[in-house]
Formats: sequence, C-alpha cells, structure tokens
Amino acid sequence: MRKIISADRIPGMMPAPQLDYLAEQASLHQRVVEIGCWRGRSTRALCDNCPGTVTAVDTWLGSPGLEDEILFMEEISQDPDWLYHEFQHNLAGVTNLEIVRKSSLVAANFFAMEKKRTFDFIFIDGLHDYENVKRDISAWLALLETGGVMAGHDFGFPEVKKAVLDVFPEFPVDGIADIWVIDKQARSTK
Repeated sequence: MRKIISADRIPGMMPAPQLDYLAEQASLHQRVVEIGCWRGRSTRALCDNCPGTVTAVDTWLGSPGLEDEILFMEEISQDPDWLYHEFQHNLAGVTNLEIVRKSSLVAANFFAMEKKRTFDFIFIDGLHDYENVKRDISAWLALLETGGVMAGHDFGFPEVKKAVLDVFPEFPVDGIADIWVIDKQARSTK
C-alpha cells in the first residue's frame, strides 16, 4: 500500500492521483531526485515510499508567477526564508532525505562532477518556461541510469510540453494526467 496521507496534507499544486503515481515510482527505485520541491508535497510522497534515498533539489526562493505568495508569506511570517523552513517542517521525521539547496543546473553539475552519482528516478518540476525545462531535461538526463525513469510535472503547460517533445521527438511520452514520463530502458532499445 502506497503512503500519500502525509503528502496530501501539505499545501501544493499536485492532486492526489499524481501523488500516488510518484509514490508508486518511488517504491520501485532506490536513488530518486526531485528538481523543484516547493513546500514538499511531492517530496513527502517520494520519501514516504522510497526504500532508498530521495534527493530534493531547490533554491527555495520561489518561482516566477508565485511572487505574490512569496512576499505575502514573508510578510506574515516575518521570515525571509519561510519557504525553506516550511519545507523542512513538512519533511520532519523523514530519514531518507538529502537536501541540496542549489539551482537545478548547479546541482546537476555537482552530482556529475563532484559526487559522481546517478539516479534511477528523476522528477523535474522546476521552472516552467521552455528554455529552463529543456536545460533541466538535458542536464539531468546525463545522470539517469539505464533502465531508469525520467518524469516531470505540468505537461499541460504549453512551454513544458514543447520542451519535452523537442528533447524526445522520436520517443513516445507516456504519463498520467499532467505528468510526463520517459523510460530510459525503452529509449535505449528503440
């Protein structure tokens, strides 16, 4: 049975069926990385179900389009780092979490060059403009193990969809609702 109750209590933009998909994927993988974690809703679903380690990559400075919420919460909480502190609060008690407070590309380079680490499930939910999505996919694809799965959120956003389809034009993009999925094993056999 997949666990998403704690994740579903955290405010965020991912509906329960998508949390369940992430929980299922996490249960099948040992080295998971999530790029773009916001308050930790999806991160919690990953951590609560992964038998290995989940690496959370984010700056926790917010994203374009969310500036009003960021400023409002900073004012209410009197904490300029409220988003990061809320993420930590929402993931309290989780023992299989590694936090990497860096931008996506800096973190990808860090894992490629310094840690020499790869992942068997990569979930991209960072910035949603075409160039950043394309860069994130390219940077993290190099860190995806053969047989691993790369997925991302917000496939319904036109710029996200275009970037995904431009990077993977010859492979089918499967998914659930608003999550796109590329299976590297399927890619390497076609």
